[in-house]
Amino acid sequence: MQLCERCGKIRLDLETACDCSNPRRADPRPAPIGTMIALATTIAFEIAVLSIERSAFLARSWVDVRFWLILLLAFAGILINLVAGIAAHKRAELWGARTAMFGIATLIATLLLIRAR
Repeated sequence: MQLCERCGKIRLDLETACDCSNPRRADPRPAPIGTMIALATTIAFEIAVLSIERSAFLARSWVDVRFWLILLLAFAGILINLVAGIAAHKRAELWGARTAMFGIATLIATLLLIRAR
C-alpha cells in the first residue's frame, strides 16, 4: 500500500499513479441538483399560490377553498424544499441548503402576506 503525497489517498502497490494526478479528472464539485429542485419548486409553488389567490372562480364557492388549497400547496412546497435542502447540504452543493431555505422563507412570507390582506 502506498499513500499519495498530493491527496493522501491510499492506493495499491500495483498502481503507479493516483487518480488525483489525472489531468482529465471531473470537477470535484457535484452538480447542483438539490439547488435546482429547490429553486424550481419555489418558483412553481409561488406561481400556483398566487394564481389561486387571484382566482375569481374559487372565490365564489361556499367553502373557502382557496385557503385550504394555498395551505396545502405551501406545506407541500416547504416539505419539498426541506428535503432538497438536506440533500444539497449532504452533497456539499454550493449555496444548496441556503437556496432551499430562501424558498421556504419566501413561501412563509407569501402565506403571511396573504393572511394579512
